Amino acid sequence: MFVLRKLFYFTVLLLIFQFNAFSSDIRSFKSDSLPENTHSFSIKYVDMISTHKNRFRGANIMLSEKISNNLNWGVGIEYSYGSSYSDEYFNLHNLSYIPIFFDLTYKIKTTNKLKPFVSVDPGLSFANYNLEMKNELNKKILIRELGFYLYTGVGLKYQIDNRLSTVIDFGFKGYKMSFNNLDMNPHGFVIRAGLVFQ
Repeated sequence: MFVLRKLFYFTVLLLIFQFNAFSSDIRSFKSDSLPENTHSFSIKYVDMISTHKNRFRGANIMLSEKISNNLNWGVGIEYSYGSSYSDEYFNLHNLSYIPIFFDLTYKIKTTNKLKPFVSVDPGLSFANYNLEMKNELNKKILIRELGFYLYTGVGLKYQIDNRLSTVIDFGFKGYKMSFNNLDMNPHGFVIRAGLVFQ
């Protein structure tokens, strides 16, 4: 748990440092040499209800770059926590997930300030939790593992002004997507809401 938190804080600082470097580079160019607002920084609250009715809450931050009028790509990190998760054979406790992901967002072109979009976020998820066999209660094993993370969703972005937007999206995600039914993969329906700074 301590190592995962250190990794999360280090990655957050690295992303903020990179964003500041991007901003400095953009300001150093003349306005006719680079389009305005090509980079953005977002922060979102994340709430997932798993298919087993467990709750996972957290936040993510992301750096994005506009690569066309309708398409953005970016990189981000999330921290999510759930107190418990159960399946047929196991009980899991104190679950912490830190996905590091790429983002691809397609914005549907509109003439107003409200812009619908579709997002796909594949990545790697670092997991940390206590596992308890249902036939051996009170015997917990600390598990640390790596898995394939995937989020897909649709959302709306509202442009407040040239530098600030609000965003909300709904989708489905899994922390350890796999074809092995014995893998611990909390997955479910997600709502994410936050701010985008350009």
